[in-house]
Order: sequence, then structure tokens, then C-alpha cells
Amino acid sequence: MSGDLSQMRHLSIAAILLLGTTAALAQDQPAVPPEVQAIFPLNADSCYAARVSPADMKPKQKLTEFYLYRLYDPNPALEEVQLPRDQAIAYFSKPETANWTDLAARFSDTPYLYTQSLACWVSGETGRQVFCGVECDGGSFKLDHDGAGLAANFDSGGGLSLNQSCGEPDDEGYDRWMTASDAGRTVALQKVPASVCSKIERAARPAFAADPVPLRERIAMLGWRCLSRSYDKAHLAKHPKQKVTSIAVAIKEAPRTTAPDNEYPETLLDVSLSFNLRDGKVKSRAVQCRASQYEFFCEGGFRLRRRDASSAWLAAGEYTDKNSPPVMIDTTLGSDDALFRLDGGTQVDCSAR
Repeated sequence: MSGDLSQMRHLSIAAILLLGTTAALAQDQPAVPPEVQAIFPLNADSCYAARVSPADMKPKQKLTEFYLYRLYDPNPALEEVQLPRDQAIAYFSKPETANWTDLAARFSDTPYLYTQSLACWVSGETGRQVFCGVECDGGSFKLDHDGAGLAANFDSGGGLSLNQSCGEPDDEGYDRWMTASDAGRTVALQKVPASVCSKIERAARPAFAADPVPLRERIAMLGWRCLSRSYDKAHLAKHPKQKVTSIAVAIKEAPRTTAPDNEYPETLLDVSLSFNLRDGKVKSRAVQCRASQYEFFCEGGFRLRRRDASSAWLAAGEYTDKNSPPVMIDTTLGSDDALFRLDGGTQVDCSAR
């Protein structure tokens, strides 16, 4: 499991878990070691990049671009409402949260641009060797710093999980295990302007690049209190594996951002989901949705995301169920029930009809 660059690091679900395991990865060290701070200063953006030309590719190497970065500016296109830069620097300078970084990678055998959130720590015989890795046995790599650049060595860490941590893919739904051979074993990175990494991170979410307006903003500014759709007989005849005949998401109020003591702010949305099935059954449940990257992840097994100024998407089921019919609020749906376009409206009376 694992954003956007030129901005402060957003906390995805994977990143939250990753930071929660920081102490274990760092072997209970009370603060970020100076060796890590030399690579990623606590009060400044950092961006390192490697671009490998075809002529320089090693045998079996597939990695063509690799970026390692830490950025603090908030990204207004995300569904999370993030801290301003100064507050973000202060928050992520605390010992328990300060050793994160992010990466992006591109390969010759796929069009995708992959990302990941990492924790970095020191280990080894001297206790000064820097390693960066992914939680839940997601792999790691050794990182050497010479002042002007970095050398990332993947031989000892078994590779690295991309776009996924602890079994949950990111919001684009694809993932990859990068082997040491894929990476060319050692990657030489040079320090580059933060804007380079910012541009790359934004490019990693092409599904949302064309629409920078978050769903949370449309709900607040347009006064949406209902996302709904009913399907006629003609539509259902063309989609025999669709069980849902009508669906609605009642929105209690505009999304709110809360900041529990000593925790990063969360952007939350309270909704009630209801839908009718072909067999006449009606399902409904009031749930809470939590913003992460470009989506709201909702209890009960569905996600809400932006579409345009008049509608939104509802994605049913969990990522781990992508090869099976989706399950939503304990109900197994049909294979044609994975994605719903819902029309936005201001009506308070909002339920599946």
C-alpha cells in the first residue's frame, strides 16, 4: 500500500500505517538519525532522480526512471485537507513521524508510473547504514549518500513493493514487485529541483489529472447532499450481471477536517448508502468515509471519487476483490456492479427508489 509531489506528503492509508511502524523499523531510536537527515532534511524539500537511457540499461534491467523525494507543500487537488507547509514541517519533524519519504518509478515493460511511501532508518554493523523500506515485508534497499547524490542498492532487500502495502493497492488499482534485477541492482540518483518530483508525482495519477477539483470541494461549494441514480429496464437488459437497480448516497454535511491530539488531520464525510436489488431487497447503512489521496474510502466496502461538476463515481468492493464480484455493505453484487456514475443533487430526501 501508498500522492503528488511539490507539496507536503499526503498521508495515504498505507502511509499512516507505515508511520505507525516507524519505531520498529528504526530499532526504537528516539529521533531520526543524522545519516537520514543528511539525505532528507527535516525542514526542506528533497528530490533525487535517476533516468536510465536504453544504452545504459543493465542485463534484465527494466527500471528507466526512479525518483526519491520528500515534499511539504499541500496539494489542493487531494481529497485530504492538508497542513500548510510550515505546520507540515513542524509536524513531520517530530521523532515519531520524521523518517518518511516517497518514491516514483517507471519501467520499460509497462506504461504505468508507480509510487510508494517508505520509512528510512539506520542499521548494519556500524549502526550508520541507511535503509529505506516498505511495511508488511514490502522489501527494502540500502541507501548511500555522497553529498551530491545517492546510490540505492537492492541486492540485500529482496526487491520492493510498489503501489501496494499490506495487501492494499493504491487508488489506481495496479501494483508491482520490483526485483533487484528490474532495478539494475544499483541505481545512481542525482539531486534535482523539487519541482521535478512534484511534476512526476502528479503524473502518477492520470485518472485524476484532468480534473483538479476534489469531490469534497464540489460537495461544499455546490451544496450536494445526494448522489443517486436509477436504472431503467433498457439499461438493465444490456447489463444482465448488474444486480443494483437504483443507488443513492445521502450526504449528511460537507466534509469536515479533524485533528486529534498529536495526530495528522483527517478529512471525514458522513453518508448513508442505500440501494435496491433486482430481487426486490433494499440495503442501507450509515457509514463514515475517510479521505485518502484522490478518494474517500468508506466503511462497508466502497469508495467515492470525483467525476465532473455534475456527478461522482462510486466504486464498489475492496481492491482485494477486484477479480471477484464486489461486496458492499455485506451484500455480494454482480460483476457489472463495480462502478456507478451518480448524479449530484441538493435534495435532502435521498434514498434509492
